[in-house]
Amino acid sequence: MGFPNLIVRCPPTFFRLHVLFLVCNVAPPVLGGAADWWSAVGDPGMRRDGLRVAFEAWNFCNEVGKEATGMGSPRAADCFDVGSDGLEHRVTESNNRLGVGDPFPGLPSGALHDADAYAVEKEVYLGSLCEVADKPRPWQFWMVMLKNGNYDTMSGLCPENGKRSLPFKPGRFPCFGNGCMNQPTFVHHPTELSGNGAMRGWFNGSYDTAAAGG
Repeated sequence: MGFPNLIVRCPPTFFRLHVLFLVCNVAPPVLGGAADWWSAVGDPGMRRDGLRVAFEAWNFCNEVGKEATGMGSPRAADCFDVGSDGLEHRVTESNNRLGVGDPFPGLPSGALHDADAYAVEKEVYLGSLCEVADKPRPWQFWMVMLKNGNYDTMSGLCPENGKRSLPFKPGRFPCFGNGCMNQPTFVHHPTELSGNGAMRGWFNGSYDTAAAGG
């Protein structure tokens, strides 16, 4: 069973998210008179001190299509463990900014300049950095998904029955023109440990790529 995606529906131009993570528990039959249970996902109840969360963005066609300028491939992660000296981050911001044309370990050569294939491989790579060696099943992270609901009807970008479709008359999915299917900007502040023991991190961004993030 795969890990759940948390789908966040955003206003058209801006998102600043406070994410609530949900837990899915599956209860098997009672054995030997004692209740027992297991979780369908890693870290049941999110009880670990360390964090495992990742972010992905898609266009209307469930593809990447084209990266937002300067943002890299729309996959990122915030993963850390808590050590004796503070937080030990597993993913750097350089990892998060990897984009088409940037090599990384394990990247097939055929995906280097393909935005859609690159995003898939980047997600696998980030997962390898975040992986928790739980038994019997290792796991990587909880995923937050962002999706652009705009569709440029004249683009012919979305597949139909597995094949590229022809442009069709506007009206079914209104779109404001060229660029309406873009990926968002993404600003990430990695989680930090303050002097009073509180941990804080955040991310925000905009589908209006001309807007300043921060």
